[in-house]
Amino acid sequence: MFKTDGELTWASFSPDGKMFATSFDEKTSIWLWDTETVTLKRKLAGTDEPSASGPWDLMGLGFTGTAVSIFSPDGKYLVVDAVAANEVRIWDVNSGELKAKLMGLSDVSDLTFGENGRMLAIAAGLQGLIFWDMKSGSQAKLKTEIKGNINDFSRVWFRPDGRTIFVSVHHVGMGLPRDPLYLIDLGTGEIKSKLGEVGGPRAYYYVSPDGQVIGRMNKQGEIASMDMDTGKVKWSAKFAKKDFATVGVRPDGKMFITSREDGTRGVWSFSTGELVKALPEFKDALTIGYIADGRMIAIESKRGFTIYDANTFEFISELKGAHWPIVGSNDGRKIITAGKRNTAILWTGIK
Repeated sequence: MFKTDGELTWASFSPDGKMFATSFDEKTSIWLWDTETVTLKRKLAGTDEPSASGPWDLMGLGFTGTAVSIFSPDGKYLVVDAVAANEVRIWDVNSGELKAKLMGLSDVSDLTFGENGRMLAIAAGLQGLIFWDMKSGSQAKLKTEIKGNINDFSRVWFRPDGRTIFVSVHHVGMGLPRDPLYLIDLGTGEIKSKLGEVGGPRAYYYVSPDGQVIGRMNKQGEIASMDMDTGKVKWSAKFAKKDFATVGVRPDGKMFITSREDGTRGVWSFSTGELVKALPEFKDALTIGYIADGRMIAIESKRGFTIYDANTFEFISELKGAHWPIVGSNDGRKIITAGKRNTAILWTGIK
């Protein structure tokens, strides 16, 4: 356990797990730590002015309130959505130098890197989709012209070929698919396909890293697997709205978790829609999700977190006294959670 500069609201591990970054309350400063010694390496200075926004969305649908950070795939850079300052900042991890500051971005909902780490994509809501070339330090906007009165760019996924992307856009306009998913050629800006339906409840999408699995979810408890090329629904399932609490998708797109208000939890196959495993009931469970790059399932309750192996579903550990947020290293051996009264906990030797 170590003291923090306020309530822990976000944490992220470097790809090799040797460092981790934290942010507190709704401040825009980021603290970088050495994982082995749990000593502060440096503070990436920001402002300490609070934001008027609420907490970060647990469904992974947008950032609001706290400063959110992600490491580049090579671990050399840390990208920070400094919400309170309406900025995206790019820091050199080793030197602590601020390499770039993208200002006036007040509606960022997604940050993601292409597979080789050269291109950073920023889904900036009504401000569009912005790209930052990490090598040249240049900024560009999406060339594609998408029709609609108001287009809210909410999520973006690079495909492994590096030439095409999936973009989730919320349209506000008559006669348009409300929440389509576009497949776009980065070089030409051509829309290669569009998946979506007119009307209905607002939809949210998930795309697997290989670009082959597409999931569509909405807040009425509907989950569907869609064909990448045609948009045809392969299968769909609907949970009673009163029973449908949260859903989490495993990063590789093979499984997803659902939780219900009655305390039941289930792991499902994304390829067939069939139940794979019913997890133990937690009547006081608060959240559920995958951590450590999908290696583990974490269930939060008033007592702390209970951790299961995501492949075998065997019990791994109980983290008593731990609170959200929770993040695991890619190898699954280390976990960071919030503790009590401005503290955080680094759990080691998990697996």
